[in-house]
Amino acid sequence: MSAVLVSDPYSRSRAVLLCLMPGKNDHAIFWASSRGGLLCSCLVGTLNALILSVPSRRTSCKFTSALRTCLADARILFTKVWSRIHLGSHAWDFAVRKQFESPVWVVLHRAVYSLVLFLAGSVARCIAPCCSRFRARCGYVNLARPLDNANRVAAERG
Repeated sequence: MSAVLVSDPYSRSRAVLLCLMPGKNDHAIFWASSRGGLLCSCLVGTLNALILSVPSRRTSCKFTSALRTCLADARILFTKVWSRIHLGSHAWDFAVRKQFESPVWVVLHRAVYSLVLFLAGSVARCIAPCCSRFRARCGYVNLARPLDNANRVAAERG
């Protein structure tokens, strides 16, 4: 298992990327909304984080439950974590590539983080529950695809 703090170098947008195992079902990204809810994008979750972020609700899945348990066991207040990773009200879209066993794109789009994986043949897979069926119109994929293509071209050139 590994966890990495991900941030946009031009703003205060931060999230925690968690990779339990190499499988796509074992990736998650956590962040705290500007209103205090703990949000997660993962393939296990079924709740749309964009809808939950507005009324300050939180997502519930095995990843958020595990994080809350770990924080409680370590006696770390969620308010301290929130102060470090909350998403500001004026966060703008960005994408950054992280390398684990396979590359993963961390994408912030419309105040919600998600992960995008590019499979063989440049087929994209977004893990946000609201995007799994509409890849061609997915805002996360549309932000990450040009960067992934540029990265592939640069790798081919050497």
